Amino acid sequence: MHNKPKYLIIEWSESSLISLLVLLPLALDIHNTSRHPQGNNRGSRRNVTLVALLHDTVIQGSSIALFFTLNN
Repeated sequence: MHNKPKYLIIEWSESSLISLLVLLPLALDIHNTSRHPQGNNRGSRRNVTLVALLHDTVIQGSSIALFFTLNN
C-alpha cells in the first residue's frame, strides 16, 4: 500500500542528456502501460507526469541518480 521510493541510475554525458530526457518518460510510460495491459495505450504518454513524482536528483561524476515515487 505504501509508495516506496524507487531510484534510477543512468550513465550520462552532455551529448546523451537529450537521450535521458527522451528515455525517462518512455521508461515511465512502459511502467504505466504494463500496469494496465488492457487499457488504451494511445493516451498513456500524455499522462506520464502522473506516473511518478521525482523528489530528488543526485549527480556524481558521469552518473545521475533519479529518486522518484511511483503512483499506485
